[in-house]
Amino acid sequence: MHTDKAIAEFEAWAGSEAFGLSPAHFEKDEAGDYINYPTQCYWLVWQASRAELVIELPPQVTAEDVREAVPFDADGDYAVDAAHMVNGAISACGSFVKAAGVTVRG
Repeated sequence: MHTDKAIAEFEAWAGSEAFGLSPAHFEKDEAGDYINYPTQCYWLVWQASRAELVIELPPQVTAEDVREAVPFDADGDYAVDAAHMVNGAISACGSFVKAAGVTVRG
């Protein structure tokens, strides 16, 4: 979960007017930890909260699932393409969620 995007989101939130940390609070040591102890603690809590957040994606579909749900024609050739489109969309959603630092199942 230790991504540049997650760090940027944390620092934007913690540095916001609502939370109020100053830029000095975000200075880091050689190991990449925040020098300011409370800021390091906030960061660890932020990571833990994100680690507990899990999104369950819907199951992938098969061409047979599509044929049963949407009977367009007797051949059913569209069903394979439709299943690929649905599965591609599910996969893309998962990639975006993972990029935000959230765990994805499915």
